Amino acid sequence: MTDMPKPDINVEVSAIGADDFGAAYSEELRLSGDGILQTRGGGDLGLYERLLTDWQVNSTWQQRRTAIVSREWDVEPGADDALSIQAAEYLKEDLKNLDFDRVCKKSLMAVFYGFTATECMYGRDGTKFRLTDMRVRKSRRFRFDKYGALRLVTKKNPTGVVMPENKLWLFQAGSDDDDDPYGLGLGHYLYWPVWLKRNAIRFWALFVEQMARGRFSATIPAGSSAEVRKAVQTMLNNLTTGGSAVISDNVAVELFEAMRNSGGDYALFCRYLDASISKIILSQTMTTDDGASLSQAEVHSGVKLDVIKTDADLQCESFNRGPGTWLTNWNFPGATPPKVWRNCRPAKDTKIQVERDKVLHEIGWSPKAEYIQEEYGDGFEPITTKAPKDDDVNFSEHDSEDEWRPLITPTVDALDALLDDCESLEEARNRLGEVAQTNPDAHVQNLARATFAAGIAGRIGAKEGDVDGSK
Repeated sequence: MTDMPKPDINVEVSAIGADDFGAAYSEELRLSGDGILQTRGGGDLGLYERLLTDWQVNSTWQQRRTAIVSREWDVEPGADDALSIQAAEYLKEDLKNLDFDRVCKKSLMAVFYGFTATECMYGRDGTKFRLTDMRVRKSRRFRFDKYGALRLVTKKNPTGVVMPENKLWLFQAGSDDDDDPYGLGLGHYLYWPVWLKRNAIRFWALFVEQMARGRFSATIPAGSSAEVRKAVQTMLNNLTTGGSAVISDNVAVELFEAMRNSGGDYALFCRYLDASISKIILSQTMTTDDGASLSQAEVHSGVKLDVIKTDADLQCESFNRGPGTWLTNWNFPGATPPKVWRNCRPAKDTKIQVERDKVLHEIGWSPKAEYIQEEYGDGFEPITTKAPKDDDVNFSEHDSEDEWRPLITPTVDALDALLDDCESLEEARNRLGEVAQTNPDAHVQNLARATFAAGIAGRIGAKEGDVDGSK
């Protein structure tokens, strides 16, 4: 068997470049692979910015973004060593001062456009670097060159100025490969539904305007002259614009009621397009449109949760590879970069959880402390009880037993004898009075004495527990 050749280290043999087959270039710049953006918008992302003026797009997109930033974020150490823990604490304090949710909400526009570029503003804290601000720039201002480097396009530099390393956090989303640095945002998929909807609404508005004035038709005798046809047409125009007309008895005029009622087709078409927009942005419709049942709504809500969790994970991973790693390498050389993450787990029904844990406890299963903390959070501790002493056990189990035995044994023996002597349950029920105590006063005295002994036993045990500090 021949030895397998060892791989070349740090060698990329299929990276994008100037000779990339099928890629389009404009001088030094690489063009996006988004065909709609190139043919309909000339490569300008302003084409997709205008989609946000559609009320369904704006509503569902805001729902997706705010659902992400509403989840709490945290910073975890990348490793258990002291240096990595210190790096995580330092970064967490930095992000708190920045209003990190505000930055993330704007940066999430990468999901809509394909990418966003966020400029990191740095400051000094002694020997360490800090993030003083993070400013999300408009994506349409940037292009990528034929080697994949990010460039800022200006009027003076139409081919763009190459951006410095470790300065702009680049968040890319939507692309199904790594060859197109522009990504592929939701705008690509929303363009045609929004375009069709806008045109449908425009024609719908014209139709409503025409139907509000009314539309009429006239039937005239066959062979009527051109003058007669022209006069009838003038008469119809007057009726349509709200005027009046004198109608000959041989001319039949009719209102187009059928056409008036056909306007519902526009509404149906627009609802269909709104549902398509919801599916594109949220992958479901029932958190924005009418639902059929509670069970279906729960399924659709779960789909939405999967979508926002994916967005949150991708954004956090991008930040961890970018500014999170840069700051760690500068400030804590040798430390493992921390991990920023968002808690997108579904909210739990605490009542159901408690009932389940109660059933498990009743059948003999006790939860661990780690489980209690994970499921219910901090602020709980186990209940501790004082184990009884030997003399307490003897007092309560032996002395009180001696007091109660004389009271119960005769009664039990008498009941056994009575049942043996009876032929039926009815006879036994009628003769139960024979089991009564012959000396009720003695019975009451013995009962009181036994009750007093049991009470004293309990009080002594409680008193000793107070003294030894167990309570």
